[in-house]
Amino acid sequence: MERNNGMLHMSYDKRYNESIRNNYIRIPFESWHDGITGIEPSYSGESIMENRTQEWQEWLKGLTGKTPTEWDQLPDIGLYMDQVMTYIDRQLKLFLRTDSAQEHFLTAAMINNYIKDGLLPRAEKKKYAPDHLALLTMIGALKQVLSMQDLQSLLGNLSGADPVHLLYDRFLDGQNREVEQIVEKVDGQVTALLSEEPSEAVIEQQLRDLSLQLAIEARIRILVSEQLLNLLSLMRQDTEREKAETQAKSRSKGKSRKGSGEAE
Repeated sequence: MERNNGMLHMSYDKRYNESIRNNYIRIPFESWHDGITGIEPSYSGESIMENRTQEWQEWLKGLTGKTPTEWDQLPDIGLYMDQVMTYIDRQLKLFLRTDSAQEHFLTAAMINNYIKDGLLPRAEKKKYAPDHLALLTMIGALKQVLSMQDLQSLLGNLSGADPVHLLYDRFLDGQNREVEQIVEKVDGQVTALLSEEPSEAVIEQQLRDLSLQLAIEARIRILVSEQLLNLLSLMRQDTEREKAETQAKSRSKGKSRKGSGEAE
């Protein structure tokens, strides 16, 4: 499949970088965000809390459209560091938070550290290829929930039977599926809650309980993921140790044969 590089020719234009930064870093969320940040909307009839909840549902449903670029559409002409940072901002717009003072999801210092730690291959002539962009997209999405050690267990040594593009495809499939499921689940629960026309006190209590349950689920999932990655790391260590022991035995046998030959 051919890559779509239409937008890439513009990426060399400084104005293009600025436009992406404006679109995905500095512009606030949709209309519900105004209410949350303290700009009181003008409502009549229904309570402000209920209307804010309904606006939040619109934001929730919009998450399904914030999908990173598929592998076949990733830029393959080589991007420089500043272009990479801006591109990753666009890739990770799902996780955008307007209350963060950080200009980029991933800074140049972070990316250089990933290279030093062996998590990311070095750029060729300071240009970053699709493999880099795919890995950085996954790192940016997961670095808030996995340690550097866990990320290395997850993303390190990708070659042969499991290259970067296959893991990236599975990452996209998994993220899209999870977003669709969580949007459907939570939206259904909130819709059911509002259909009962509860008091504001009941809405507040139910939303708090829902937030608590989601946080508990997220923490348990992270715990299990960490332990699976630890198991993967131990298995790799066992494999390397067995390989080293086999090589040591082979060298020892070779020396024994050589010594016997000299004695004869």
